[in-house]
Amino acid sequence: MENRFSFTVRTTASQADHRCALRYDGILALIQDVTTQHSERMGVSHQDLIDKSNAYWVISKIKFKTEGIIDSRREYKVETWPHKPGALRYVRDYRITCNDSTIEGRSEWCILDRDTLAIRRTDSVIYPENFVHDEERTSVSDFIRFREQVSEDDYSYTYRTVFTDIDCNGHVNNLAYARMALNTFSPEQFEAGGFNAFEIHFISQTYFGNEISIYRKTASSGGEYVEGRMGEKKIFAVLFYNE
Repeated sequence: MENRFSFTVRTTASQADHRCALRYDGILALIQDVTTQHSERMGVSHQDLIDKSNAYWVISKIKFKTEGIIDSRREYKVETWPHKPGALRYVRDYRITCNDSTIEGRSEWCILDRDTLAIRRTDSVIYPENFVHDEERTSVSDFIRFREQVSEDDYSYTYRTVFTDIDCNGHVNNLAYARMALNTFSPEQFEAGGFNAFEIHFISQTYFGNEISIYRKTASSGGEYVEGRMGEKKIFAVLFYNE
């Protein structure tokens, strides 16, 4: 069983931004793909958990930082490896490399029971007991505790979720929230921000046809903070910043 997994890929134009650079939601898509493929090899894929533990994976947060701009027209390596899990929490590291450009990231996950939606303990699901975990850690910092408060002055737009946002769990896929956050910027505003780091927290699930109000403000610690809400309910939170 592989404790580290990688593949080499060249993305398509659909993952490029106005600079022909790999767009942030494209980065998240690669992270999602490499995680899915590795979990299949580990025997803990989405379907494995459903069939053998009546449970499923849920990502709670993810972050990455970039060094240089990865040109979407080139071939690059995507790799991942999980940390040793705790009782309830699972963490993975990631690295995407292309020549002298690098993206390093980290994600945090939990496993939910399909019937009760309660968080399941590691010892109650099929996670392999004797898996040897790679001890390397990427250089990304710890996850941030977001303390920003948005107001109506920060309102950007309202998004109604559509068919192509829905994933195999029946709710809005994580990539859709990243796109909602990115779409608060114009190309000129995003480039002017000079961001090299991105962190997103997934707080509440949404479904087809939900209307999410998107807010953006300059964060007190620097960078741009974006939040999605349904009334008083917070759906996701994002920080674009420099690390």
